[in-house]
Amino acid sequence: MKIKFSLVLAVLLLLALALSAQDFLSKTAVGIHAGTQSGVGYSMRFMGEKHGLQATFGAGTWGSDNVYFPTRFYYWYDDYYDDYWYGDLEPGDEDAPDDTLVTLTENGRYNVANLGLNYIYTLDKFDVFKQKDHGRLYVMAGGSYQYYRQNIYTKDYHWVTVDDTLDYDHYAPVDDSDPLRESRLEHRWTAGAGLGVELAFGKNFRVALELPITYNWEQRIVMYIPQIGLYYYFK
Repeated sequence: MKIKFSLVLAVLLLLALALSAQDFLSKTAVGIHAGTQSGVGYSMRFMGEKHGLQATFGAGTWGSDNVYFPTRFYYWYDDYYDDYWYGDLEPGDEDAPDDTLVTLTENGRYNVANLGLNYIYTLDKFDVFKQKDHGRLYVMAGGSYQYYRQNIYTKDYHWVTVDDTLDYDHYAPVDDSDPLRESRLEHRWTAGAGLGVELAFGKNFRVALELPITYNWEQRIVMYIPQIGLYYYFK
């Protein structure tokens, strides 16, 4: 599926370049854009009278690898979070839970980088606040790719029965070792098409709003998630 998506983007780029050969991309803009189809990050637009290209790139790191695991706890939710076990109120009278060996999971730091490439075809231009051709109605088609890597930490706990009447039976770590770390990598992609509007404010600044229909790596069709961009057009 990743190969097919890359081929679709390559064909889209070649088609846009072929069309732009007849429609010179005379205007260049830089800005930021955010959306599932476009990607999130810094963006550039190369616009002609009818045809245009948009490229978006962004990257970042969020979260922390300084995760916390308790030294003990007294209850355990199952995988579906619809049931739980909790000890009796009287110390020493607790019944052992069904799960005497459990694993806690905590999410650590994750890194994200995404690249978007979209083709723009202008349907019409219109006046904005009596300013001639300060608005553009267009169709946008293309997609984005996202590199997603996250650290996952796990620690095993076992059920401990105590004889001390001042204490409760509880879960405790199986050993004193550090939590296990696993790095999970996902290649996420989104492709789609939809209508967009670009509005000019002054001579150089423009705001872009889009409402695409997308299909993503989870094999889901998604609508009604808007995209937005802010651009500065060079003279």
